[in-house]
Amino acid sequence: MEAQMPGALGRWAKRLTVGLISGALLATSASFAAADTTTTPTPPQTAPAVAVGNVTISMPTAQYVGVKSYATGKVSGFTGQVTVKAQVYVDGAWKSGTPVTVAEGGTYKLLLSTGTHTKGSWKWRVTASDTAGTTATTDTHTLKRVATPSVTASTTRYRAVGSTVKLTGKLKGFLPGKVTVESQVRVNGAWKTLSKTTTSSTSYSVSAQYKTGTLATNKFRVRATQGSTSVGSDSVKVTRVPKKSASINKDRVKLLGASTYATGTVKGYTGKVTVAAQVRSNGKWVTKTKKTISVKYNGTKYSLPLTYKEDHTGTVKWRVLVTQGSSRTGSSSMKITRTLKGIDSRCLTGRVLCISKDDRKLRWMIDGKIVTTLDARFGASSSPTRNGSFTVFRKSRDHVSSIYGSSMPFAMFFSGGQAVHYSADFAARGYAGASHGCVNIRDYAAIRSLFDKVRLGDKVVVYN
Repeated sequence: MEAQMPGALGRWAKRLTVGLISGALLATSASFAAADTTTTPTPPQTAPAVAVGNVTISMPTAQYVGVKSYATGKVSGFTGQVTVKAQVYVDGAWKSGTPVTVAEGGTYKLLLSTGTHTKGSWKWRVTASDTAGTTATTDTHTLKRVATPSVTASTTRYRAVGSTVKLTGKLKGFLPGKVTVESQVRVNGAWKTLSKTTTSSTSYSVSAQYKTGTLATNKFRVRATQGSTSVGSDSVKVTRVPKKSASINKDRVKLLGASTYATGTVKGYTGKVTVAAQVRSNGKWVTKTKKTISVKYNGTKYSLPLTYKEDHTGTVKWRVLVTQGSSRTGSSSMKITRTLKGIDSRCLTGRVLCISKDDRKLRWMIDGKIVTTLDARFGASSSPTRNGSFTVFRKSRDHVSSIYGSSMPFAMFFSGGQAVHYSADFAARGYAGASHGCVNIRDYAAIRSLFDKVRLGDKVVVYN
């Protein structure tokens, strides 16, 4: 038997049960409806993007004192205008220079002014920022300031006309890399560039051709350039001089025994040179006499006696050779022909003291051959030496004049008081003086030797 609930309570329980059943049915219905319907979800909200700034840098690692240097680069990842500053590390802190403003994505150029005029090393960096608060900083770079470089120049002081002038020297203190070297000449108060060369070495060689055919002195120098740095050397002088040469006199015909000389001019040398007279013998040049003389580039005269075969008839070919160190310069050749033509015919036979006033020579001849030739001096116009054919009638080795009291060594008398003898005055004064009529000889050793050979009765011929 079912229990019975009071009336009011029963009605409440009944309504609650109905409500629960109705809610369950509604829930089930809603679940089926959701399964049959497709909907688009709402996306999540994100924060605004933040800019990432970047700045690049390019700058030299070394530069000369006094030369402006710059940092260059590009900014990116910023918003709007960008402020860029170069900073140098000084006294333990980063010090900023004058800033520049560039657009986003633009390039910059900043002067690295600190230490421009001082040797040493400085640390640099670049910072960039925009108004949105985005910033960037480069790595640290070091710039070393070094002393201004120098260049030397040298060349040969004298150059023959037509020859090449080369300037050589050293490049000091330049940075690694190529250097342009220019040769320059001073013209009308300014330096004029002649030629250029490029080198990566510490030495150079460059030509300096200017009026090569002109006998003149010019100033040259070298200018070396690397980047914006250019330095000049001290100037050097080059004098154009004649080419090395030696002239010689022309062919000639000379009497047997007559003195003759090779004469000419040496050019293109300076200082002491050796001048040698050479004869052509068996296909070779053979030196017969030489001497050392001091010469100048523009020309110095020389004179060499040509005694080889002077007492033999025939022709000898001569030249002169100039020597200075390893430099040798020969002249053209010339010929000396020796002949008896012009010698008094009375001298061509027997033993004769043949004396010519014309060429001022005494020739000791035997049977037409000249044995010895000596320089002779004659009497003054007031006391002339007599012409004619005579004989030696007296010899006096240590004779002293009874009239003038003068010494007459090796006297050989041929006409009255006139004699052939040695004269100290002739040896000292040459042809500036004269005798009282005697035939003076100035070679002491030669007249002494001749005195011993001449006999009493030997012929003496005096002629003009």
